[in-house]
Amino acid sequence: MCHVRTRVLGAAVGAVLVSAAVGGVVGARLAGSEDDAGPVAAGVPSPVAASGPAYPRERTVRVVDDPDDPALAPDLPSHRVQVGSTEFPVSLRVPQGWVRSDSTFGGVQFYPYAYPDSANTYFLRLRLVANQQQTVAAALEDRVANLEAASDVLDLQVEQRTDDSLLTTYVVDEHRRVEMDTYVARPGEDVAFVWVGVVGREVDREGLASLLDVAADSLRF
Repeated sequence: MCHVRTRVLGAAVGAVLVSAAVGGVVGARLAGSEDDAGPVAAGVPSPVAASGPAYPRERTVRVVDDPDDPALAPDLPSHRVQVGSTEFPVSLRVPQGWVRSDSTFGGVQFYPYAYPDSANTYFLRLRLVANQQQTVAAALEDRVANLEAASDVLDLQVEQRTDDSLLTTYVVDEHRRVEMDTYVARPGEDVAFVWVGVVGREVDREGLASLLDVAADSLRF
């Protein structure tokens, strides 16, 4: 694993493996029994042929090749941009020339070039989460739970976790994704105010770590 931001994912943290059967049924549900037909004479039980598998079959994880765009480089030239709202202004540094997409209220994403041409490469996202009134630790728990519950997320692995950050990998839309997230509270508070995340390919790990460093460390409220 490449070196990732010291404050976020740098300390030696034990890897936590999460079940790959995300979105599937955890256990087999027993079918209803037939009506009781009365007492049956005791005897030696006879084997009964199974009508189907005893447990649900695991979902097949298919992974296709990623786009062959060059790996995301670390330490890209950046500039400061304003995000958030008038009531909750936030600014941070993002790579120069990246395309902005305000997809949801309180959320914004930045792509190296226009989407969908940049699909399945890498991107940066930021979302205001103060309205959820969660501590940073609770927000991290929710992020893992949401990934586990997502029906399109397969083979989820939690590789590293710290007090405020998370490193996961998973397969979505037949592509292996590397995701690095951090939740940041405003000074003197413990409620998560901003969620900053980067998503990319395996080949982008070093660049993703650098991108998260620059974005999170440059936050101004």
